[in-house]
Amino acid sequence: MRWDDDIFVGREGDYDWIVTSRPVRESIDLALKAHVGLRLWVATLHCGPVEATSGLLLRGWLPAGEGLVHPNPHLLDDVPRAHNDEYYFLPGNRLPGEAPPYRFVNYGQFNLGSSTRLEESFDPSWERGVLSWMDPMQSAFWEHLATVGAVTYIGDGDRMVIATQRRDFFEAMVQSARDAYTLG
Repeated sequence: MRWDDDIFVGREGDYDWIVTSRPVRESIDLALKAHVGLRLWVATLHCGPVEATSGLLLRGWLPAGEGLVHPNPHLLDDVPRAHNDEYYFLPGNRLPGEAPPYRFVNYGQFNLGSSTRLEESFDPSWERGVLSWMDPMQSAFWEHLATVGAVTYIGDGDRMVIATQRRDFFEAMVQSARDAYTLG
């Protein structure tokens, strides 16, 4: 894993993850198909809280913390999207109680790869330790996924960050990211 790789992949506990610097446009559409029966929590939209507009509420969205939850997102024609958005696919009927400890998507260089391994690939003249800020954020990220019981997380910002327990969805996202680089 090099600091300037286009695609990073790995595994943490029950989650496979991918981080890519090129957005995968169909990520939400693929996620909706792969997560039928799960609820969708939009926790962050355009860097911040999600406004519960009357239009969204009429389409079945429910307020949840600073975001919105939809009980049947696979039935939707459109999911709220902007830039720097965070989505969680959740099982069961429990609503998430609060916003994530960080809006991870707002940290443009946030990565799930080891900061030490990434820095090992730096030019020898570069300062070390500059990525150590990610270590506590990564710990908070994994703790947060466990706390809310997320099956899948999608952060769509400067980098696309996905962590999922659905192997088929992970493989589809890796292939889509690779195709984006081949075609782009």
